[in-house]
Amino acid sequence: MPMLTKTTELDEYCKRARGHPFVALDTEFMGEKRYYPKLCLIQLATPELNSSGVLVDVLAKGMRLDSLKSLLTDRSVVKVFHSGRQDIEILYNALNHIPQPVFDTQIAAMVCGFGNSVAYATLVRKLASARIDKSSRFTDWSKRPLSVQQMDYAMSDVTYLRTVYLKLREMLDSQGRADWIEDEVKSLTDPESLRIDVDKAWRRIKLSRVPKGALPVIKELARLREQLAQRLNIPRNFLIADSGLVALASLQPDSIRQLRRLRFGGNSQFVRRFGPEVLEAVASGQRQIGSKEVSQRLPQMPSPSKDATHMLRLLRKIVAKKNGVAENMLATQSDLKAIAVGDLSARPLRGWRNELFGRLALQLCRGEIALTLKDSEFRIINLECQPLRS
Repeated sequence: MPMLTKTTELDEYCKRARGHPFVALDTEFMGEKRYYPKLCLIQLATPELNSSGVLVDVLAKGMRLDSLKSLLTDRSVVKVFHSGRQDIEILYNALNHIPQPVFDTQIAAMVCGFGNSVAYATLVRKLASARIDKSSRFTDWSKRPLSVQQMDYAMSDVTYLRTVYLKLREMLDSQGRADWIEDEVKSLTDPESLRIDVDKAWRRIKLSRVPKGALPVIKELARLREQLAQRLNIPRNFLIADSGLVALASLQPDSIRQLRRLRFGGNSQFVRRFGPEVLEAVASGQRQIGSKEVSQRLPQMPSPSKDATHMLRLLRKIVAKKNGVAENMLATQSDLKAIAVGDLSARPLRGWRNELFGRLALQLCRGEIALTLKDSEFRIINLECQPLRS
């Protein structure tokens, strides 16, 4: 199989690829102990099914990727991924370019009756009548030379992807569901979802109960942690775990002496190495306490009834089965909770989701329809707004 190690080879391949309607893409990278995963290999395959595609050695000496950037942004060529969010994010961080337009086979499979988050190997088996060897999945992609087994594995991620794409595209068109995946695909290439906003880093932290006056400090410490993690290119939790950050925000030390007397276990390096920055973040958060711009309480949604969300889950299951759509494509658990508390802006209450599920969900919440079991199958019945007799 071709392994491209020279810029001229890549330029020639990308020139040919831009003459095709689509190209299948995948990446191999090393993410361990890094904030930004290290891109090591890019796999590409055009619609020529008798061609095995190519591997692009990103780490090859002197390799320049300008022609690849042009291919990624050529709107006449669809870029096909499977579960491509991480691949797109890695390409964006490495090349500062977002692939456009994009087709994600995992998303497409969810509206074609293959279930939630269907695996690539499953689609290959069902749509391409082939099996792929996943034994090289966890190898070190930064070491050279790559073994034949590694290259075979990497190449299989795009060679069969072409057939999977063509079959799913045909299914979407025949079912009239091509536009059903538009919102999800657009979110994959939304620049705002790819850029990391350090001011919103605190939202990654699971917060249930926060001591009074601690939230502004948590926000400042989370911003500092994110900035340091980016600068040092290490995972944020390598600096300090979420639990340690919340504890630090609760204690709010005001001197290096106090800081060093705290016990943080594996987080001690954060407070010792970056003591002055930590104290400044704490002080900055304290200055915001009582500010109109800073909420001292976490935004909380009204708690939905467990019975309501349970019934909505059951309705979702019935509708998904009837229409051959993955349940999570109709509505996520968060969506169901939003509907249960009367949030009319919930995603399932718009577009095709509303036609299939949203309107029924509202009727169920209003008591206008009911779910019944007949002949071992759940069914939806219209109550015509009449209450059921007990």
